Amino acid sequence: MHVGGVSDNGGPKMIWSDIKTNFHLTKVVETIKDSKEYLLEILFCVAIGFVAGYILKKFSSATVIVVLTLSGIVILQHFQFLELIINWHRLQDVLGIEHSVVANENVLIIVWAWIKMHLALSVSFLVAFLLGIRTA
Repeated sequence: MHVGGVSDNGGPKMIWSDIKTNFHLTKVVETIKDSKEYLLEILFCVAIGFVAGYILKKFSSATVIVVLTLSGIVILQHFQFLELIINWHRLQDVLGIEHSVVANENVLIIVWAWIKMHLALSVSFLVAFLLGIRTA
């Protein structure tokens, strides 16, 4: 019978002995060491997202010019006036995407695959990006 969250079969002494036997300080330290790199990646994405949002809002006219220029390059490449070669395998290695994704299909497929694989990084970037826009 449970009374006040403490069971009759051992009570707090039983819980304390379970903690003593199942708690391993070395495992906790290893987990913290392993998660330190991931936390640094998340902080890096937060910083980039905030700066990108701030710059986008602060320098919106320059951002429009850059977007129009990139759109012009894509249009020129589409009509074969310009040939832009991207090493997709190297890009996939850098972004951590498996090579099973067909790169020649669509860039949005690659971006979506990266977002799904790195959901915490993507969400942290997006939140910081929106905060950067709001701050500027």
